[in-house]
Amino acid sequence: MIERTSAGNAHTQYRSLRTFFGWLVREDEIDINPMDKTTAPIVPEQPVPIVRDDLTGSLLGTCQGRDMISRRDAAIIRLLLDTGCRLGELAALNVDDVDFDLSVINVVGKGRRGRAIPFGAKTAQALARYMRVRAKGSTPGTQSCGCRTATGGRSSRTATRSGSCSPAAPARWGRTCTSGDTRSRTWG
Repeated sequence: MIERTSAGNAHTQYRSLRTFFGWLVREDEIDINPMDKTTAPIVPEQPVPIVRDDLTGSLLGTCQGRDMISRRDAAIIRLLLDTGCRLGELAALNVDDVDFDLSVINVVGKGRRGRAIPFGAKTAQALARYMRVRAKGSTPGTQSCGCRTATGGRSSRTATRSGSCSPAAPARWGRTCTSGDTRSRTWG
């Protein structure tokens, strides 16, 4: 089986077959589990690929602008590269979860467990730049509440069920809010 597929896939199929035959034995469909005398395929460790410096530089080069979107993208890229946090953790990040004094972000990961992840000076600078631009208010292409309009832009506020945006709600990055009209608005 390993010759036709990867070792990881073969190991997954082995575990599935072992579970299935175990169920057949418990249900008295068969007398002996044929998988009892077999061993699981060995899955060799594979190193995590590292992003080359030139690719990182070109990626960060795409968000050199001074507008809110460029600053946000730079902060997100730097956070992902610097902290190694999961995409879901970053998407659920609140502005209050960034602690500049300790240079950490507080995220909720798998199993709803919270953890603090440290970040470096360049990431702190990118986050501070983004938060300054974000605090200045709406940018071209956004409504006064900051929600995305037809020409683009993002909001730092949430939409309530009545359709108005609420600045009191915790600001998040990359969430979708719906207003009273039929458009879906993204804020972040």
